[in-house]
Amino acid sequence: MANVGFWESTRPLRKLLTWSGQLRPPLLTKRILLWLATTGSLVLLTVLSTVQLLIEAATQLGSALEILTILVTFLESCLRVAYLSARHREIYYLMAKCQSFPVSCASFANSERMLNQRVKTRSRQVLYFCCGYVFMVLAGYLSLPFIPRGAAETTSDITASIVRKYPLYIPMWTPFGPNALKVSPIYQLVVVWQAWAFIVLVSVFCCADCLLYSFIIFLHEAMQHLSRLSPNQRKTNQKSNLSKDEYKIWIRQHQFILEIATDVENLFSPIILTTFLTNGFVMCVLAYVLVKISDIIGILCLSGHLSCIVAKLYVMARFGQILIDESTRLKSYMTFKTWPEMGRQRDAQIIGIRCSTPMTLTGMKYFDLSVEFFGRVCSVALSYFIVLLQIH
Repeated sequence: MANVGFWESTRPLRKLLTWSGQLRPPLLTKRILLWLATTGSLVLLTVLSTVQLLIEAATQLGSALEILTILVTFLESCLRVAYLSARHREIYYLMAKCQSFPVSCASFANSERMLNQRVKTRSRQVLYFCCGYVFMVLAGYLSLPFIPRGAAETTSDITASIVRKYPLYIPMWTPFGPNALKVSPIYQLVVVWQAWAFIVLVSVFCCADCLLYSFIIFLHEAMQHLSRLSPNQRKTNQKSNLSKDEYKIWIRQHQFILEIATDVENLFSPIILTTFLTNGFVMCVLAYVLVKISDIIGILCLSGHLSCIVAKLYVMARFGQILIDESTRLKSYMTFKTWPEMGRQRDAQIIGIRCSTPMTLTGMKYFDLSVEFFGRVCSVALSYFIVLLQIH
């Protein structure tokens, strides 16, 4: 049965992934130039931010830590683009694999139609949510540097006055020197380039996360599809157990779901690990910088950045928890189900063993993606934040 709902719902997502450079297009096409421009801008901006970090580290620790958080974010985006571009064939293969379910029978048709519709609806909802998140983040960050600062103190430092008068989205070193920002065309070109790179940066994170959420939604709805095949939902005058053909189809579909879950685990496990490592570090440093600054605009900016990181990690952990809960419900459904007396008890026992542990996504086998792990990450970040306050 063709799972048209999943394929249609991911079409705009595939276009966004290709535009942001995460799904590398074939060579010798026009889109390869856009892909090279995207990845090149992220790498170049990372290098220039690194140079600025080394300069600020010798003079101002607060500014250096703020640049460090930006640098870590850009490094993570570069790693995501490089990783997903290198494994773009596996992503397309996994999407095509989710397009179809094993051949079913008429008694499963209603549940499978419901599966298609729910996957399509929920995937579109996640995509709309991520697009709204991107719009709010861009609207806030792209307008923030041009908000007049309340602290307009006078200073004899020419470089500081130029930076206040000509703000940049991302602090970076320029080969022209600070005086070059006085020239309007150069300043406008730098601002436009940084704005475009920032749009690509936000798109990289949201599109990759949305792709992971789409696969989790598919697995969640597929397991609900198997749970809906309960004999209790049939007429009371029919037999309570599955027929022989339905039993075989149930086995095939369950095996198909396990294969999809394994492929998703192998593909997104490095992304989950790097996401929690880098964002946990950024949470700790941002909280430290937040209590050290007194600028109102800076406090609003860093507070918004910290809130976005916490929300991003919680949403990812919540989707992992949804997968664990649904696999646990499927396990309880199989435990109390009456299997047919046709010599297939061994197959049922094998499936029961496979379902004995919840279906989870891990970060390279180091941790399970769940709300409980999100709480541990927040507690560790809080502990290191307290240590930083005591040191300085």
